[in-house]
Amino acid sequence: MKYTKALPWLPALLALGACDGETEKQTPRLEAVTVSCTPTQVVAGQSAQCSASATDQEGAPFAVSAFTWTSSDSARAQVDASGGVRAQAAGPLTIRASATSGGITRQGEASLTVSDRPATVHAAPITASETWRLADSPHEVRGQLSVSTGATLTLEPGVVVRFAPDAELRVQGALLAPGSAQAPVQLLGVALTPGSWRGLVFSASGSASSLSHVSVQGCGAPSGEGACLSLRDSAAPLLQDVSVRQSGSVGVLADASSGFGPGSSRLSVSDSVGVAVRMSANLAGSLPSSSSFSGNAADAVELSGNVTRSQAWSGSFLVPETLRVEGTLTTGITLTITAGSVLRFAPRAEMLVGYDENLASLVVEGTAAAPVRFTADAASPQPGHWRGVYVASEMTTSSRLAHATFEYAGAEGALAGTRANLSIGGICETCVTLTDVTVQKSSGPGLVLHSPLNPESARLTSRDNGQYALSIAPRLVPLIAKDSTFSGNALGIELMAGSVGVSQTWPNLGLPYVITNFVYVGSESPPTLTLAPGTEVRFAPGAFLSVGTRVGNFPGKLIAQGTAQAPIRFVPDAASPAPGYWRGLHFGRADGSRLEHVEISHGGGTGEPGIYRLYGAGNLNIYREIGPFFTHTRFTWAKDCAITGSPGTRDDETSVNTDFFLPEYANSFANNGFDGQCDS
Repeated sequence: MKYTKALPWLPALLALGACDGETEKQTPRLEAVTVSCTPTQVVAGQSAQCSASATDQEGAPFAVSAFTWTSSDSARAQVDASGGVRAQAAGPLTIRASATSGGITRQGEASLTVSDRPATVHAAPITASETWRLADSPHEVRGQLSVSTGATLTLEPGVVVRFAPDAELRVQGALLAPGSAQAPVQLLGVALTPGSWRGLVFSASGSASSLSHVSVQGCGAPSGEGACLSLRDSAAPLLQDVSVRQSGSVGVLADASSGFGPGSSRLSVSDSVGVAVRMSANLAGSLPSSSSFSGNAADAVELSGNVTRSQAWSGSFLVPETLRVEGTLTTGITLTITAGSVLRFAPRAEMLVGYDENLASLVVEGTAAAPVRFTADAASPQPGHWRGVYVASEMTTSSRLAHATFEYAGAEGALAGTRANLSIGGICETCVTLTDVTVQKSSGPGLVLHSPLNPESARLTSRDNGQYALSIAPRLVPLIAKDSTFSGNALGIELMAGSVGVSQTWPNLGLPYVITNFVYVGSESPPTLTLAPGTEVRFAPGAFLSVGTRVGNFPGKLIAQGTAQAPIRFVPDAASPAPGYWRGLHFGRADGSRLEHVEISHGGGTGEPGIYRLYGAGNLNIYREIGPFFTHTRFTWAKDCAITGSPGTRDDETSVNTDFFLPEYANSFANNGFDGQCDS
């Protein structure tokens, strides 16, 4: 008998073959999406439900996290996130669902046919209350249909109302359209094109009408009111979740007496040929909250008229001309601009708050994440596009501007007479607070201050302005907002003509102070003006600084103590000035003044003596003997004398006998018309 010896490696080989077979079984992956709709044929105004399922490469069910639904023609039917289809107009269409898993996306589709059903036609005026029912959809309006005073038209949820070419629905009574997210009310043109029908007009006063989850589409024919949705004659309908789409003109138009009812919210305006909304500025506070605009000629609310009552604005606004915010001479109002809002100004437009003593306050409530912008209405804005914002501060007003940007202003012709992004005037002390405010790209100054800021003001940024970073009254220098920054401005800080009547210090802000006319330091209670080391004061042609008056009892004191490393400079505001460019420094009743490590050049210009009768024509001019009050001072390029001193021959003067060029005073001179000391 013959035996075959078993091979010891055979079991292992069989086991290995079994393992290879198991690895050939692939991990399931998304391969196909299948879509079905029930029913497959619907009548316009009805609904269908579509469902989707996914399979893997073996045809087995495959689980996905979600399907994304789309309609091939949203004008004919719209599909929601769960596959629910709302048919709107007749014609074939495709409903698609897509899913993604493991980086693989697959899409399936199903055909759906929408057919017209006979419309319920409405052509006669509605003189008694009636209801248009979903069961009778679609409804069709022909001609200009009106809801008479005292009558109420109710549209059931889900109702579709079509409008024949040039048709209109004018509500003189009331319109109630209580749609829902699942069953919206639709008002659309038969032709499904922008401007095919006139629109919906509310012309009854008050808020008797109420619309919820209503879509208004394809209206705004030129023959109508000029908008898809029009409010007039003190109308104030309550609108919630109302969308206005594809207007052939303005989206929503409200006359000077009309606005939106209290509680209105979520107005959506899209794809209008004109601006999204046009309405009175005095009723802009009634704009529905959380409104949104997209695809319109201008995604904003265009304002007209003035603001005469307190209100809050939220959103994007267009200001086409001068906008006044004004109460009365005795009763003030407050306009509040909320975070993230934008005001765009047309060429030469401006905003006046409290102008002509009409009391008003401006409150800007921007945040770091959502600042408020006052800017130009231009695709490529340039400095000087509009005139700027003027805020008048009065004793009974209190304006606060936080996290706001003012830009591209400075156009000529402002009623307040300034050419700045932002101007603050009035008689109130500390009635305006600026916090995190930016003024930039003006063709004139960044900010003009005629009245003081609240001491709590902080972090003003002035940059890239065509003239001065700031233009302010001299007495207000200490109240420049703390922690301010300045960069890229053409000029320094302008000190307008005025006086310093209380003691104060001018800090060295890293850019020059520019006196464009004159500054007087003096009062019945003698003030002291102190300049920080390194400060530079420049002078425009004919400008001067006078300390203590020559005539009258208004003494003052100047303390300008620089250092050898950081001298204080009094110089012309010009790159290549001639001697006598400005009128120099003048000291009258100035006992206690002290100048040390100071440079003075190109003074000595002459001009009208003025009310204080200044005659001196040197870099520095002294009218009363006050002793050797300056040392380590250098005088250059005076037109005539480096220094003039009074001989004491005129009224209210005393003879100046100090020889300021004694070696112990360490003063020096060069290139003056006369390098020495003369009589004035």
